[in-house]
Amino acid sequence: GIAACNIGGITIHSFAGIGLGIESAEVLAQKIRKNKKSSTRWLRTKVLIIDE
Repeated sequence: GIAACNIGGITIHSFAGIGLGIESAEVLAQKIRKNKKSSTRWLRTKVLIIDE
């Protein structure tokens, strides 16, 4: 979280709209579909860079 803030980014969990991401893949996918902001973000994403 702090590293993301330092560069003006967000965490992958925040980007994905999945909270802590501890549920099953099916439940997480439902969360994304029900959240208009998250689903729109995913649909508009052309490139996703993850630096761990």
